[in-house]
Amino acid sequence: LLPSLNTDESQIVSGIWVDIFQQLAWCYYDLGAYDAGLDYCQRAVSHDDQNSQTGCSPAYTILALLNIRRGNLTEADVAVRKGWENFDLQWQTYAGWPETLSILEAEGELALAQGELDRAARCVHQLLGKYEELKLQHFKPSALYLQARVKLAAGNKEKAHQALCD
Repeated sequence: LLPSLNTDESQIVSGIWVDIFQQLAWCYYDLGAYDAGLDYCQRAVSHDDQNSQTGCSPAYTILALLNIRRGNLTEADVAVRKGWENFDLQWQTYAGWPETLSILEAEGELALAQGELDRAARCVHQLLGKYEELKLQHFKPSALYLQARVKLAAGNKEKAHQALCD
């Protein structure tokens, strides 16, 4: 909380705009409206950059996922790398893990799209391990779905089915 005590009203409002743009980007992503999602995601990143804030991993995550769905793997790779800049895999609190959820999952999706099944499996393993450690069971379904898709891509239909049943 100490950094927020040194934050003026314009920075607080700016942070709210970033959150709103990120949420709209997620909504459009979920709806399959990737162009609209990309527009809001770029607004979040741009707004964040203009105000010198940190912690934009969720925006870079959605940017990566949107680019993966649009077939732009190079741009997705850049977004994943940018997302890792504000993330620490060793965070031990819930507060850091909503962002982590995203960037690790985005990297796993990117690895799967690039055919790097071992890398994708490592991302899933890290996600599931951290969720177990921090008791974040409500985040597990998306990781298990990614795990199933990685196993299916590796030709292991039975293990893919089992991942969905976990």
